Amino acid sequence: MSTFSRTFITRSLTAVVFVAIMLMGFLLNRYSFLILFILIAAGCMVEYQQLMHLVMVRFSKSKEVEKPNPVQRIAMWLGVSGILLMGVGGALPAHSLRIDVIGFDVLMISFVLIPLSELFIGSFRWVSVLFSLIGCLYVGLAPAFMIYFRWQEVNKDVQWIPVIIIGCVWVNDTMAYLTGSLLGKHKLWPAVSPGKTWEGTLGGLLCTVALSFAASWMWPLFNRWHWMSIALLVGISGTLGDLLESGWKRMAGVKDSGRLMPGHGGMLDRFDSLLVATPIVWLYVHVWMFR
Repeated sequence: MSTFSRTFITRSLTAVVFVAIMLMGFLLNRYSFLILFILIAAGCMVEYQQLMHLVMVRFSKSKEVEKPNPVQRIAMWLGVSGILLMGVGGALPAHSLRIDVIGFDVLMISFVLIPLSELFIGSFRWVSVLFSLIGCLYVGLAPAFMIYFRWQEVNKDVQWIPVIIIGCVWVNDTMAYLTGSLLGKHKLWPAVSPGKTWEGTLGGLLCTVALSFAASWMWPLFNRWHWMSIALLVGISGTLGDLLESGWKRMAGVKDSGRLMPGHGGMLDRFDSLLVATPIVWLYVHVWMFR
């Protein structure tokens, strides 16, 4: 069997398993959805910490960064846990147990521990603190907002926004790849992502918005302009999320963020667009759709 055939079979089997797990998490019930995005957040956090440690080692002349800071890593896990609790609590009725308040307290404890952890190792590096604080928000916000949408009890239509976001990300990525392969000539940002072109990016964006327009007729959950606005925001912010993760991988000197999914890289490679797009959509929903 040729190398190409083995690679194709590996990628195909991984994709089937990945899609099956995602569908089961989405469609079973809201608890399976919660577990799914807790696992996604955990996988992304592991890979983010690995990437940022490689970046620090590569660009620092100090031997102190050769070993990860365990206190800081634990504090980051606390931060993401707090954000996830806020996502669950924010969707529950006001008279229920205020899980969101508990989550906020845990997040604040994390934000205090992260800079203190630098003092525990005998030094203080603002870059390490900044990467850690950013990591809590980067990894935690999107899963928390996904959970928030899915667990909504007041407006049931909002529960479908995670499906719309995932669909828009998939359409945008697929059509950008196809359009770029056929028509791509002008590189978007070759220093960060050599394969991306302006033609592919615009093609993916236009196809995503056009499909959302068609979906708004068949599935009139919201005003048609809300459908198209969400698709536009996902297309733009999802591309930026892809470029952001590609930049971090180049800084770390690695091709993939992890090896969890053979042939597809790691969790960050699969969810980089989602991590940036979801908070943008949440902001749009609260500012424009239900003000």
